[in-house]
Formats: sequence, C-alpha cells, structure tokens
Amino acid sequence: MIAPEGAREAASRSHRPEWRVRLWLRNGTTRLLPVKYGAVIKDLDSTTTINVEIPTGLEPGLLDQDYLPAGSSISAEYRIRNATPWLRIARCDIVSGAIARPESTWVLSCVDRGRRIAKDDLKRSRMILRKAPIAENIANIIRRTFPGINVEATGRATTMEFPTPDDLDITQGDPWALCKELAAAAGAIVYEDCARSVFVVENAPDLDDPVDSLVVGDGGSLTRYTIQHEMGPNMAIMEYVDADSNSVVRTGQAIDTSPTSPVAYQRVGTYIVTTEQARVKQAPGQADADLAALALLRRESSMMRRANLVHPQRPWLQPGETVSIAYLGGPVEDQVIERVEIPMVTGEEQVTVLRTDMYQMSSPLPYSNNAEQEG
Repeated sequence: MIAPEGAREAASRSHRPEWRVRLWLRNGTTRLLPVKYGAVIKDLDSTTTINVEIPTGLEPGLLDQDYLPAGSSISAEYRIRNATPWLRIARCDIVSGAIARPESTWVLSCVDRGRRIAKDDLKRSRMILRKAPIAENIANIIRRTFPGINVEATGRATTMEFPTPDDLDITQGDPWALCKELAAAAGAIVYEDCARSVFVVENAPDLDDPVDSLVVGDGGSLTRYTIQHEMGPNMAIMEYVDADSNSVVRTGQAIDTSPTSPVAYQRVGTYIVTTEQARVKQAPGQADADLAALALLRRESSMMRRANLVHPQRPWLQPGETVSIAYLGGPVEDQVIERVEIPMVTGEEQVTVLRTDMYQMSSPLPYSNNAEQEG
C-alpha cells in the first residue's frame, strides 16, 4: 500500500496516530464505534482479520443485534494527526460476536470475504473450469459467490492456461481452496485487498523495490527485533497428476545451487525436499511446471530466515511488500513482509514479521567456520 505523503516521516518521529472503527450494516447505514481495544492482522496466506472490543451499557438489556454475524462488517481507518488524511486499512465481515459480563464488552471477530467463498461449497452449484487463463477461472469462482465483484489479475496467471483440453466439472469442495490451488499452479497468489474491497491475483511475492525502511538506533524507528534461522528446503517438486487416472503427467523441479545459500546440497550434505501436487486434465509445459516449482521453493525456503520487528505503527505496510531493514552492527537487508499485527490503540506498537529466501552466507562453498555477522 502506498503510504500517504508525509506518513513515513511522521511515523519516524514523535507523532499522534488516531484510529476510527465503523460498523457497516447490510442496508447501507454506518456508524462509528467506541473501541476499547482492537487489532488488524494481515497474513501472506491471503487472510485479513479485524478483532475489536466494544463497551456495552453497564445495565444488561436487549442484545444489539447489529453486532451479530448476520451480514454486517467492520472497517478500520487510520491517520496521523496534522500529517495525513484518513486511510482505510481494511473492511471485513463480522463472523463472531460475543458479549462478556461483568466486563460489559462486545468481542467481535471479522474476516475477509475469502471465508465467505470458502463456505459456499461447490455442492450448491458446480464449477466448470475451462481451457482459459488460470486468472480467468479464478475470477469465475470468486464471482460465483460475489457476482460482478472486481478481480484484478496480473502476472503469469493471466497467460498460463488451465491445462485441460476439456471442461472440468467440479461438483463439491471448498471454492477458496480451489482458487489458491489454481494460483499456486501458476506460481501466483490470490487474496482480497480489504482496503479497496477487490480481489487480486498476482505472482507470488519476491524481493522488489522497498516501499519503506526501518532502522535501529538514533533517528530510527525499530524498538526491538528477533531474527530466527531454521533449516529450509533446497529442492522443490511440483507434481501434476491426471484428474482421472491419478498418474503423474508432469513434474516441475527446482534446486537451490547458490554457493552462498545456507541450505545448498553441497553445504548441508543432503536434499531437503518440499512438494506440492495439482490435479489436471493435461500437463502444463515443462517450463511452466519448473517455474511453479521455483515459486514453491522460494516460498518455503523463505521461512528459514525470519525477523519479528516491533516498531511504532506504520499501518500502510502490507504482506508481500519489500522493506529495507538496517539491523544493529550495520548490515542492511531487504525482506518480504509476511505478517503485520497493527493495534488500533494510540501508543501501542506494531509487530511486522519478515522473511527472505535471499540470505547469503559470508563464507561461500566450500563451507568454512568463519563467524557470521548478526544481519
């Protein structure tokens, strides 16, 4: 998300963030809510949630049915006073509402509309996948639940066709899981952009131009962080299985051979394999299968170096975007955002989780025992 003009500068010094939370009813009416506490959480696995606690009257009375999971939604907006306009962060459906006594609090849980698609089982009306670009098939699945909704598609999913010469009739199952499966076959992701209320299909995130920078120390905006390293895969296999015979019709493969990779076969001494399977009527080309395997490898191997950052609120940061981080000791590194947890309370700090599959050992192969710098 593009930060409003002046937002990054204001958030890197003493500033006053403000939040407002709005209830949206099915009849189109809205009202602002008094919020005791709340948070917006966005994950790279295509999920956005809003959790809020709302005070009730001290005297018990009839339930406020507007807070029940009956078609209403909640939106969250943010601004920095005297620096930015109001910016919508997300709008999500209420899926759970609980009233707590004696705390006199409503606790509301809200989720993006991918959940609504997931609950619209294909038994209601079957889905026919056609020999057409994968993005087109994904859009058709989404519009089965939300007719006319805007679906923005870019990247490989717009050119890579669903690999079948015949229509494939799917009569049961989770439509949202099917969307994700189709996207993964093209090395892509699908999610709802809850700030704009549109669905997006795009290439799986990779390191790109940083949208923001976070720095430790004087003049910086990081207050604390944790860097974690785990063993990750060095090989990915994307297997395409015939939907009728269950036989393997194409196998895509990608191997990490980088001489500075922490998990290259030559360094760790064994293959560490991650696999994924897609059911098709006809095999994709070998090049497309290998690209999907490479996307799988990069997605899974990026878990081996992760960072949990704590910093003043920067709610414009989005999963999938790249940020530049300057850690203690001097190293500067670009990493992809995996998750953000943004408290809707002035003064509470944000948690941003990063990952990268581009971390390089300072000792290239053959391995030596030289000490690694922290970053």
